[in-house]
Amino acid sequence: MLWDANQNLRIASLPILDNLSTQILQTLGKGPYQETLNIVTQPDSDQGQAYGALKALFDQTKKLYTAEAFLAAEELKLDTAEQRAIVRKVNMATFVSSVFGSQEVGFFHLNECFLDTFVPDGGRLLKSQGALYLDLKTQAYISAMSTNERPREDILADLFPDDMEDQLKARRPGTKSLTPSELDFCSRAQKRKQHLLDLPPETPLSEKYVWQDFLKDVSYYVCKNYEQLLSQHNQQMQQQQHTIQSPTMQTQEDVDAVTAAALTAHNAAHTAAQQAQLQHPGHVEPHIQHMQLENDFLQQHQGQAPEVPVSFGAPPVAQPPMIQSAPTAVLYERARLAATAKSSSNARRAGLPSQRRPWTAEEENALMAGLDRVKGPHWSQILSMFGPGGTVNEVLKDRNQVQLKDKARNLKLFFLKTGIEVPYYLQFVTGELKTRAPGQALKNAQKAQQQAEAQDPHTQHMNAMNAL
Repeated sequence: MLWDANQNLRIASLPILDNLSTQILQTLGKGPYQETLNIVTQPDSDQGQAYGALKALFDQTKKLYTAEAFLAAEELKLDTAEQRAIVRKVNMATFVSSVFGSQEVGFFHLNECFLDTFVPDGGRLLKSQGALYLDLKTQAYISAMSTNERPREDILADLFPDDMEDQLKARRPGTKSLTPSELDFCSRAQKRKQHLLDLPPETPLSEKYVWQDFLKDVSYYVCKNYEQLLSQHNQQMQQQQHTIQSPTMQTQEDVDAVTAAALTAHNAAHTAAQQAQLQHPGHVEPHIQHMQLENDFLQQHQGQAPEVPVSFGAPPVAQPPMIQSAPTAVLYERARLAATAKSSSNARRAGLPSQRRPWTAEEENALMAGLDRVKGPHWSQILSMFGPGGTVNEVLKDRNQVQLKDKARNLKLFFLKTGIEVPYYLQFVTGELKTRAPGQALKNAQKAQQQAEAQDPHTQHMNAMNAL
């Protein structure tokens, strides 16, 4: 019965997730590339805040389905063609927002989910898709080589498998041969693999295979194919309107599922709108207005249901302390984007130190969530929630207290180096720029002094008198 209730909830929420995916693809792929870059790298701008609110609602709704980055239609028992098409669109919105830095998804995860995301069921790999796929594999190789954790032969074997042709054939049951575009992709993939293998290890690959060029290609692909995605979305909306006009008998479980979906979406949108309103009083972005209209429509299905919290998948984020302007994960994203914007040759997580065994995005998020939830650097408590047999999950099962402390110190230094607000509870972790990066510490101190003087009325008055 629990699975049935959850499944009804997921199915009832699909139109919401479909609409949010369309808006994300429109935001990141409809306009010029530079405009898209400004949106994701300037979160304090009007457009950046609107996108942040949209992304928060998208992420919150997606938690109804999975705690993973990408949805799996088979695991979720979403079997109809329409449902699987929505799942593909959701995954494409996740893919595009990930490569633009809106959330942390590893390159190998993007590589594994590429075909399911870009190629429809039973479809063939098009030439434009093959070009993106090949460039993604190359960027994944560059990223993996920068960690010096595995032999490059093993990395290339994972990214450029010898059975690539068989994998493509398996996606179209009954086919015995590949299309010309698929054959071309397989040929180019093997040539790229051999080329990378022949290059000296010290070759600066990021200068030849520029990350920003890959971003432009992704943006162009979405822009070129957006009308087709929008056409599919409009057709589905018309079908939904027709269904609404045709009265049907609903069970109590169906009503509860719609109610839960509406409550979850409403709470996420309300939180996002509050954050935007705090920074821009009296001003509401069009995206947020659209979300509010959508939530008003959903509330019509709520009746007088009590506002009970609904949580599936990942645990809810702990509220930040009053002195902190945003959740720790949000501040970390701003710091990462700031570091990205400062580096023209490497758009991956610049500023983070190398680890003997690199931390995954899931581990970093669990550590930061743990700091907020236990209100400070209490490593044993964090492991009790996220370690072996954790009460929340076991994301940190392979980490110990010393590793948590070292990682938290590195994260604190990362915030200090980028000049972004250090999360409140992270401030209690040992580690200062004075010993690790004295030059950056001096710059930050001078910047803080200038800001303090600019806000001091007495200083402003004296400067004005001196100018006379």
